[in-house]
Amino acid sequence: MAAIAVSTAAEATVACTFAPGSGLASALASGLASAHSLSGREIFLRKATELADKMLPAFSKSEPYFPTTQVNLKTGQGKPGWFQGTVLSEAGTVQLEFRYISQQTGDPKYQNAADQAMHKILEAAHGKGLVPWGLNRQGPPKFINSHITFGAMGDSYYEYLLKMYLQ
Repeated sequence: MAAIAVSTAAEATVACTFAPGSGLASALASGLASAHSLSGREIFLRKATELADKMLPAFSKSEPYFPTTQVNLKTGQGKPGWFQGTVLSEAGTVQLEFRYISQQTGDPKYQNAADQAMHKILEAAHGKGLVPWGLNRQGPPKFINSHITFGAMGDSYYEYLLKMYLQ
């Protein structure tokens, strides 16, 4: 869930999940990318890029390359949330926005980060279409539970599979 906590009057800390249905950061990135696509106004692309730059540090630099559940948008520091692993819908739901930003800016780093996470999900799936919602955070990608859901924690991933195919 998205959370906003004001630690001092001068500094607001925003912790956001990557799930587009409940994640503030990814929902904002999606809205800004969509606004740019529809209007062509550069301000929307510039702000989407600024936000993506703040989200990038949350992507792990080591296998399995999944983003942390939360990211402080001021510092770029990520931290885990309530689950000891990575939630499927959080790791698999920024690909459209990050691909769009890379396409429009010519900078592949956004698409590379998001696609690397998706490739690791698919690697863990071993060709299976339906997969559990819980993934590990460290080491080779694997599922750490066996609960398959089209509801919370899995729904956005399945939506993005179709959207990425159409993209």
